[in-house]
Amino acid sequence: MAEGDRAALEARARAELAASAPGADERWQVACADGAATLTWRRGDGTVSTRTVTLTGEAAAADLDRILEGLHALIAGREIELPGASAPGAARTGDAGASGRGESPPVQVPARALLGVLVGGDAELWEGSIGWALGFHAGVRLRLGATWSVLVALGTEWGLGTAAGASAWTLRGAARIEDEVVPHLLVGAGVGSRVLWASLAGSGGGPVVGATAGAMISAKLAWSAGPIVLSGGPQLEAMVRPVAVDVSGTEAFRIPTWVGSLALEVETR
Repeated sequence: MAEGDRAALEARARAELAASAPGADERWQVACADGAATLTWRRGDGTVSTRTVTLTGEAAAADLDRILEGLHALIAGREIELPGASAPGAARTGDAGASGRGESPPVQVPARALLGVLVGGDAELWEGSIGWALGFHAGVRLRLGATWSVLVALGTEWGLGTAAGASAWTLRGAARIEDEVVPHLLVGAGVGSRVLWASLAGSGGGPVVGATAGAMISAKLAWSAGPIVLSGGPQLEAMVRPVAVDVSGTEAFRIPTWVGSLALEVETR
């Protein structure tokens, strides 16, 4: 393929990918050599799919269409059968047709599951005599495309230590949308809520002290290990109001208006 045709391919592919999958143009590569084009597509979870397309060299427009069709098939994660398309290293099979060339089998492209299950641990910053809380959460992730997903999780946390005889724990819920803005970096935004229980010295129960809710943003680094995705990073929540605990008329600790936390997660894909 001539240098001008290669440049035309890249221009057309980037234009079409920008329209059908914004931000995806940095995930593919085309290498043309020896009458064939090797197509490479890097998915959001780190897996790589490839396809080799034979170029006729007779009509540049036809070769460009063949390559673009292969790229779109890789991105969509579906199977297609292209004349002259094969997986790298695969043997060409089939009886020779009138042209004397065999047809290659369809390429199997692995696709991610739409729904993933996750579990994780949390460390959260409070204020006052109980300044930290540790806990865990579990949830599900619904994938909306190559990089976008929706996450819903429920968890609990325990305040570290006691404050003037009081101890506390919370029940938390969160829902957010995440996007893999660059490979291995997930950025999210959503909403969260929590209910705080406190056990006071000398009381026989654990009354509900208060509840609050607010908006959150997050940033996580993610790595793939086979069918498992490991991720971790900070999160910041802005609550509509703080939740304070008083002991003998004096504030002992509180969940503040601005809550910073760190989460580590393990997820199936």
